[in-house]
Amino acid sequence: MSLVPLHCPKCRAPAQSIDDPCAQCGAKPIAKFRAMYGIQAFVAALGTMGGYGLGFVGNAFNILWLGIAGLLGAFVCAVWLMGALWLLFRTNI
Repeated sequence: MSLVPLHCPKCRAPAQSIDDPCAQCGAKPIAKFRAMYGIQAFVAALGTMGGYGLGFVGNAFNILWLGIAGLLGAFVCAVWLMGALWLLFRTNI
């Protein structure tokens, strides 16, 4: 049993367990959402680090298009990471 109250990620109704579907709206179990958001956060973090690395390599070797593409990709992945973390923490588990 969790000390933090559980809520459905769709309708925000109180949930009894992370393994049972929501009694009010029938949404999937919270544990499945949490696993999906965790994987998204991990992939977005890898993309952010890879994009920054590519951007710094491009800037170090004066390859302008590579530097811009890497930093732009890192920015997109960082925004994705913030969204995935927000959804991950919103499940209140």
